[in-house]
Amino acid sequence: MARSTHNSTTQPGAARCTGFAVIDTETTGLGHDDRVIEIGIVLLDPDLALDGEWATLVNPERSVGPVWVHHIHDSHVQHAPTFDEIAPEFLAQIRGRVVVAHNYAFDRRMLDGDLLRAEQPTLPDGLCTMRMSGNRSLANACIEYGITQHDHHHALADAHAAAAVFRHLWSSAEPEHRADTLAQCSVVDVEVITAPSRVHTRADAAAF
Repeated sequence: MARSTHNSTTQPGAARCTGFAVIDTETTGLGHDDRVIEIGIVLLDPDLALDGEWATLVNPERSVGPVWVHHIHDSHVQHAPTFDEIAPEFLAQIRGRVVVAHNYAFDRRMLDGDLLRAEQPTLPDGLCTMRMSGNRSLANACIEYGITQHDHHHALADAHAAAAVFRHLWSSAEPEHRADTLAQCSVVDVEVITAPSRVHTRADAAAF
């Protein structure tokens, strides 16, 4: 399995920053022993323009948990890669960027747990659009800022919604505030040697 060549993901937010990586996860539950079963990433350049996207289902090698929340069934992840298999590619996608998420503390905790199990470096300090929006839920933040949200609890769709919320809040902030906020963050600074892509999306799962 490909491994990171660094054991740290920390660099000051203003240093070597190539943009932002807005992430979202779906998980088997909310506990410390639960696993990630879907990751969605929306990449933004420093001017907040769309710079790419990436998503995959993840086989947790256990039950997927509350299907009524995320609508992912055990059969959907049967042919999906394990987290070990996609961890290097995940880190490569977000390398050089400040990580953003709606409730970043949760997504970071869940991803860090799987990264540690995969013997990979954990995520650095990033930005939380939930805190930036006054602790609104993603759905309520979208309503507040006039953003249309699609396919709630689909990781890539929710990452796009969080990216829209971030774009609204970040572009309306004063430059000094943005600079001060970035100074408290770190970019993902890790070099990885990746194997061929093994992403497996919901569309792929529906084809089986």
